[in-house]
Amino acid sequence: MQGKATAAGKRVALISQEDYYETPCVAEYLAEHDKQVEVFHKSLHLGTEIARYSIGMVARRMEDCGVLVHPNLILTEIKADGLEFVSAVGGHTYHKDGFDSVVLVYGAVPQHALYDQLKTEGKIAKLYLAGAAWTPRRMAESTEHGAMIGLTM
Repeated sequence: MQGKATAAGKRVALISQEDYYETPCVAEYLAEHDKQVEVFHKSLHLGTEIARYSIGMVARRMEDCGVLVHPNLILTEIKADGLEFVSAVGGHTYHKDGFDSVVLVYGAVPQHALYDQLKTEGKIAKLYLAGAAWTPRRMAESTEHGAMIGLTM
């Protein structure tokens, strides 16, 4: 969050498209910085990719921080008078208002600037882009991708 949480308004709508720790971590961080946080999540359950023995602890921490979770809602529009959502499964629409700030938790962005620079310079004969630098993924997948590239050389 680069220390910018204090710039967010008091009441924050956190719009979630992630199923791992990203959303709970951002929600808890904002709540700990005295924000009233409401999470609007795309699926029926928040954190479906979090291990089943860990999700309870994550949910408890969010609850202890006062974070509210609204499942099954996808943001369709931000208007001056509020936020517009559609149900992920039923297609019903919903309007929510009263938020000072909107925070989007929409996933990772690959970082391949160094690869691009080295490729352009052309001084390295064999150059590979691996892991999360190539495409957003978790650590285990990134490590496996890098290992596979290493094994094919």
